[in-house]
Amino acid sequence: MTTHRIIVLLLVFSGLGAVLMSGQPARSLVPQPPASPTSLYDYLPRDAVLVAHLDLNQLWNHAQYRQWRQDNFALHERINQELDKQLGLSLEEIDSAAMFVPQLESNLSIGVLLRLRNDVQDQLLERIRAAKNFGEGGVLERLDSRTLLFGGNLKARHRRLKPVPPEARGPLHERIQEARTQSPFIFAALQSRQIPDQLLEALDKEIPLVADLIRNTRLVSLTVSLKQPLTAEFSLHAATADGAARTEKAVAQLRQLVLRALDESLRDMQKSLADRPSLESIHVCLAALAKAIDKGELKTRDTTTQLRLELDASSLPVAAAFITGVQEIREAAVRTRSTNNLKQIVLALHIYHDAQGRFPPAATVDENGKPLLSWRVLILPFLEQEQLFRRFKLNEPWDSEHNKKLIPLMPKIYALPGTEDQEGKAGMTYYRVFVGNGAAWELGKGFRIGDFTDGAANTWSVVVADQAVPWTKPSELPFDPKKDMSTLLGKVGNVWQAAYVDGSVRNFSKLPKADVIKALITRAGGEVIPDDDR
Repeated sequence: MTTHRIIVLLLVFSGLGAVLMSGQPARSLVPQPPASPTSLYDYLPRDAVLVAHLDLNQLWNHAQYRQWRQDNFALHERINQELDKQLGLSLEEIDSAAMFVPQLESNLSIGVLLRLRNDVQDQLLERIRAAKNFGEGGVLERLDSRTLLFGGNLKARHRRLKPVPPEARGPLHERIQEARTQSPFIFAALQSRQIPDQLLEALDKEIPLVADLIRNTRLVSLTVSLKQPLTAEFSLHAATADGAARTEKAVAQLRQLVLRALDESLRDMQKSLADRPSLESIHVCLAALAKAIDKGELKTRDTTTQLRLELDASSLPVAAAFITGVQEIREAAVRTRSTNNLKQIVLALHIYHDAQGRFPPAATVDENGKPLLSWRVLILPFLEQEQLFRRFKLNEPWDSEHNKKLIPLMPKIYALPGTEDQEGKAGMTYYRVFVGNGAAWELGKGFRIGDFTDGAANTWSVVVADQAVPWTKPSELPFDPKKDMSTLLGKVGNVWQAAYVDGSVRNFSKLPKADVIKALITRAGGEVIPDDDR
């Protein structure tokens, strides 16, 4: 289990806020909402596979939150501005939030509920409509005077929710009613019996212990209290006493797996603290979490197994860890998208090689050797961009009157993730190649795979550069063996990325030495590259 997966586990319920930030497109509005708002607990469908409730009012009134808001006023205002931009609301206008997943299907449907402190006015609805990019398939409903429902792919019966009648019964209903009485900060419940067989089969291959837990239980729930010490209770409800006994044994085994994963993550993070001190807050919080899990009380009564964790969070840098964790997750997502871009680009290069008998040149040239168009244009047909390729005049330079009109049509695969919306970056790419002096690329000349005698797995093909250029422009990175080429490389988040001739992609948290970089650039230099630097 990686550090990022651990962070995701920590933030999973805070991730509800990310759902709210991303929003769902609206389809209809109820013009005359009923009065007398009810608790969001009353709206949670009792037949849903997953439900969650977040009592944000407890957070707004918590002493530590108020102190954090005072100490980080500028950050608090930026968050409010972003939420207002995305949803037309400020943080503390929201009293509570909830979400539900009716069924686990390939076309996942999600409902998000917001209960506001004040009545939902028509002006607010218009702000939300203006803030969101609405489209077909979404829903925005005003369920009562203070409650909004956002949805995506919801069926008719989940589009206009009504409070659940008192006579409703079932394990989820009973657990929801209990949570409503106790008023925890976080409540979540999973009806494990509704997990599809195909998902269980997949879990059998990846995490068989979790699959067994799901099969032995009918309902799994979590409650978190903000009182000190912070308390989290996991409850697993089995159908029989024998099932509960098996569940307790499986939870004990799973706890040991989680502790080992946390220990591994903490050791890895410790090695990175010198270069990335911002991780210190996450390291401290993860260490405290590991201690709480290790000391957690595990017991079974009748058919219910419960794991109770206590954590004194009064002195922990929770806010800093949360902010850093969110940033880490975002950077990981950007790195993954960029890695996929590079893999697709190199795959297209290999398809070009199969079709033409060699890789493309770094640029096409005219009869006088003047560069015309970049290699990025030449591989368009192998990126499913045949129509765009046919619009280019290949005998004209990239900035001719005709060709320069095609720059804004840059395929998304050439855009470095995270830069798409930056001013002045339209039609610009950071995916570039080293050219000349024995590098993998030359102007006007492409190489065969057999020309890479250093090995395709030891030679850089495409890298992320420090500077962006128009994607059609034949402007690449000139390779000079006498200079330090690391100055031409750029970062994706906090790593450098390079795609190799064989199609593999590597993230470098620390760049190799200058002589190793030189060896990675050359195709037939005969250098020996250390295993750790490949």
